[in-house]
Amino acid sequence: MDSHDTMRYEWSWEALMHPKHVILVTVDTLRADHLSCLGYPRPTTPKIDELAKSGVLFTQAFAHGPNTGASMPSLFTSSYPLMYGGEGYVDGKGLTIAECLKAQGLVTAGLHSNPFLSRAYGHDKGFDFFDDNFSLGVARPLIFLHRIVNYFRYEPYLTGHELNRKAFRWIREHGQPIHRRGGRFFLWLHYMNVHGPYHPPAQYQHLFTRRPVSKLARHKLWKKMIHHGASITEEERRTLVDLYDAEIRCMDDCFAALIQELQALGIYDHSLIVLTADHGEEFGEHAGYFHLKQLYDEVLHVPLILWGPGLPRGEMISQQVRLIDVAPTVFDLLKLTSPSHFLGTSLMPLIEGQGGVNLDLFCEVLGRLNGARTRRFALRTSVYKYIVEFDEDGHLIGRELYHLPTDPRELSNLIDVPPPELAELDRKLKTFINTTGGLEAAVETKDDVDEEVKRRLRDLGYIE
Repeated sequence: MDSHDTMRYEWSWEALMHPKHVILVTVDTLRADHLSCLGYPRPTTPKIDELAKSGVLFTQAFAHGPNTGASMPSLFTSSYPLMYGGEGYVDGKGLTIAECLKAQGLVTAGLHSNPFLSRAYGHDKGFDFFDDNFSLGVARPLIFLHRIVNYFRYEPYLTGHELNRKAFRWIREHGQPIHRRGGRFFLWLHYMNVHGPYHPPAQYQHLFTRRPVSKLARHKLWKKMIHHGASITEEERRTLVDLYDAEIRCMDDCFAALIQELQALGIYDHSLIVLTADHGEEFGEHAGYFHLKQLYDEVLHVPLILWGPGLPRGEMISQQVRLIDVAPTVFDLLKLTSPSHFLGTSLMPLIEGQGGVNLDLFCEVLGRLNGARTRRFALRTSVYKYIVEFDEDGHLIGRELYHLPTDPRELSNLIDVPPPELAELDRKLKTFINTTGGLEAAVETKDDVDEEVKRRLRDLGYIE
């Protein structure tokens, strides 16, 4: 046996114990109940289903906010959205998972095209290589050219195939050499296919739509959805869902290509694969569309799948878990000490069948009422969802309570005939708000970010 064969043998033996690398895949706007492996009747996610069947699938995973700016900082810092001075920013929060893994010797890389995850919001913290598809600080003619291209494509972000090309280049030029030298890396990819405007390629549209929809018609329908959702007809709603499902299937093929690339380069078997989403999408539930300010399950329930060495195969866990729990779990699986400032809980006891883990979900988001800023907070247990809303002066202006086992769609507000449990729910939520300072959090105005970032936010429907 030559030295190369010996290295292969040692790698294989070590891979049986714990992973070397971490591949974090986040999918923008992917609601959990549209995945085949979570019971959706349409074949939207065949490759993700395979990962779930050979890994650990959490059927009740939830984000801490209904949009990227609220949820992704929680995933990266294992903290809550409004804790460190406002929604959206990572800068100023506790150390990110990238910073902590880099301190443990992993090379870190992040690639995406979401403006809320750009360096303008501090999301480049801890990354040795960071590509957010923005031309901040470069010649304005290049930015203008980029805008013209996106205008005619109606796509203000990278497609999954475009993101894959960038990712494959990094993996081949950096990831594989790191792997061969016995090093470790953390790679984060954020796919935007499922976020509107929905423009699935023709072969995916044909799988789900009743009849083809032109690109211009799709774009107009998207604009109507985010600006005039109350006037969406039932036929238009079904068309939006068809296009959304087609985008999920397209993203699933992009994910399949990523897995194939990792396998071809000999990296897959030595990696922890984490797949999740930042939030879901509204399609008329609670009279809402898009994903800006509601705290119902259609925007909070997200997929979470873990696959890798040291993990069981085909395990399904139904206990409630949270995005803040992902980072501590990653550190546990890598056999690294989890940073003390992480507020989440490692999910390893659940994975190992030890039980005894009862996790309350706290959510928060900045909203609007009659043009004024509001703050919404929610507590979700396995039995109840309790939502409260405050005006900009900190006065309570609304409360909702839902019994989830009998009312999973959250349609019957029990607040006027509350059960005895409400007092404890109210105490817990008040303690959370006071502890994290949610009522004192700054209102993020987006005035201090680059004009290119604001333009892209406008294209994605976040700014009028």
